[in-house]
Amino acid sequence: MGRNEFLAAVCNVEDLPSLPAAALEVMRLSRNKDVTLDQIAGALQNDPALAARLLKVVNSSMFGLSREVTSIRQAVVIVGLRAVKAMALGFSLTGLMSFRSTEGFDYRRYWRRSLTTAAAARQLGRGKGNGLADEAFVAGLLSDIGMLAAHRKAGEVYRSVLEAAAAGTAIEAVERARLGVDHAQIGQAVLHAWGLPPLLCEAVGAHHGAGVESVSGEGRALAGIVMGAARIAALFNRDPGAGLVEETRADVTRLTGLGADIVEETLIALDAHVNEMASYLEIDIESPVSYAQIQAEAAAAMTRFALEAEADRAASAREVEDARRHAERLEEEKKAILEIASTDGLTGIANRAVLDRRLEEEVRRAQSQREGLSVIFVDIDLFKQFNDEYGHAAGDAILKGVASALKSAVNGRGLVARYGGEEFAVVVPRASSAEAAALAEELRNTVAKLVIHWSGRALRVTASLGIGHVDALEDGMTAGQLLHLADRAMYTAKRNGRDRVETTAGPTGPGGTPGTPSRRVAAAPN
Repeated sequence: MGRNEFLAAVCNVEDLPSLPAAALEVMRLSRNKDVTLDQIAGALQNDPALAARLLKVVNSSMFGLSREVTSIRQAVVIVGLRAVKAMALGFSLTGLMSFRSTEGFDYRRYWRRSLTTAAAARQLGRGKGNGLADEAFVAGLLSDIGMLAAHRKAGEVYRSVLEAAAAGTAIEAVERARLGVDHAQIGQAVLHAWGLPPLLCEAVGAHHGAGVESVSGEGRALAGIVMGAARIAALFNRDPGAGLVEETRADVTRLTGLGADIVEETLIALDAHVNEMASYLEIDIESPVSYAQIQAEAAAAMTRFALEAEADRAASAREVEDARRHAERLEEEKKAILEIASTDGLTGIANRAVLDRRLEEEVRRAQSQREGLSVIFVDIDLFKQFNDEYGHAAGDAILKGVASALKSAVNGRGLVARYGGEEFAVVVPRASSAEAAALAEELRNTVAKLVIHWSGRALRVTASLGIGHVDALEDGMTAGQLLHLADRAMYTAKRNGRDRVETTAGPTGPGGTPGTPSRRVAAAPN
């Protein structure tokens, strides 16, 4: 079967599943530039399962909202009409062809790759700042739908492709050799047959590079984001032909035009976002690989290869001694690499990957022993205005000074880590609500008294602090939920005047109501 015949067979309109009524209505309304949020909300509310999925994802840490969204109308108002429309289409379409026989097709691996691509694409899109984050999420979610379509229509033929790819060749290369077309191009044709916007169709079709040169403008920018996200997904899912860590970072930076710091932040936070989405969408993907694990394995592999090469050259007593000394140096370099992987490059304190790992450990420990656990968010007030006035070099000096002051003030009572940007987080195990509040006030006062001498100036800043606290952590409470409590409290401190501490208690906190503000500590007027 040739390329055109295969595409025609897979995309036969009569054989394709029908779009859900809610998705059709959303597409119809989307063509009207004057559509209102009430019309979109009304269409989505007619599909309770779809509405529930949307609300779960909108309330996830990927969107970072400061308060819970409880209705589709609220979701449209808060995250935007464009985002809700895009997700509604994505979630509707991904469910259409997932209920066929699983013989010869690894659905767990498929969903793990799709969710990883979607989460990475959204984070890269947000970093790009071109308004395409939501389309990037949907294009990533649908990027491999061509696999489902090919397996559904030509199961026997496509199973042979999957078997050949399992032997170690990139699946898109096997598809092109045997079918004359890859799953990206199949996905583009299927989405086109369903009547999806050309912008999404082109991005899906080009995410493995084929035909990307013919895409221009906004479509080219979106295709670059999804291509970068697909490279990241291949790394995290250990696909045949996936690049190494450094190669993947370089490829994503080149494809998206983003800075290395944004790419690094995307990699660090990715496995948490994927796990959260899989949980909310009730999809079994088993345990995805974390970025910290990938880095550790890369460091171990580098050491192993170097040692093996050195052992081959050791043919005399002197060479054996040289190999021993070299092995010691490699072990020191390995330790240095692992330390770099766990340390924030600017401030020298623990980074986001260490924070996520430590918080997961403390949550498990607190749950097993029914102990309390607190997270304190520290956000430097008006930092953007400070950067605009004094420059980024001064901003870096402030971040270093605040990080050092926080670590000294905590003094072993918890873990101090950089969360991202001008935000820091402190994990405080075994502390009561009063003890966490006292420590937070101590940290606020430390930052307020801090003087940073830079370029002949004495610089001062303040910080707003939020505490997420649970007195006795019960099963079911997640690290993400505890961070969300601290984040909400910190935004409350911002709204209430900055340079202050606010607390939000968890389900077993004071009052027994999830997310109840339980204590407020304000600074004396300066």
